[in-house]
Amino acid sequence: MINHSHYRLRKASVEDIDITFQWQIHPLVRRHSRNSSPPDSSDHDAWFRKSLENQSRELWMFERKAKPLGQLRLDRGDKNEVSILISPEFLGKGYGDIALKLLCNQYGDIDLWAYVKIENVASINLFTKNHFRHQQGNWYLLRSTKR
Repeated sequence: MINHSHYRLRKASVEDIDITFQWQIHPLVRRHSRNSSPPDSSDHDAWFRKSLENQSRELWMFERKAKPLGQLRLDRGDKNEVSILISPEFLGKGYGDIALKLLCNQYGDIDLWAYVKIENVASINLFTKNHFRHQQGNWYLLRSTKR
């Protein structure tokens, strides 16, 4: 049994650029990303810094006892889009489920959308297990619990 109290989300900061870059360039991560080409270091650095300043984007680090396990993103807009990235070192070990639950609890007052490639069966299973429902194409929706 996993004790969820050992896990947390914290706001991302510039100190997270290097570790998230290492995750972003890993082939297992790129395979299921919308853009399958890995970023170069300067592109990632610029994207990350711009994301931290973007008022419509929230970046979170998912941790266990201060050890980074992944990154989550919420882009606010017509679709409040959720994105989840788990460190390649921890893929397939249930951490995505814990991270997504924490994020959904954080944003229970808004509808959340996820874009998932059709061949990404693990992510489809993760989102549907967490009550996201397929809408059309690659989109899955979790309705707000505050309706």
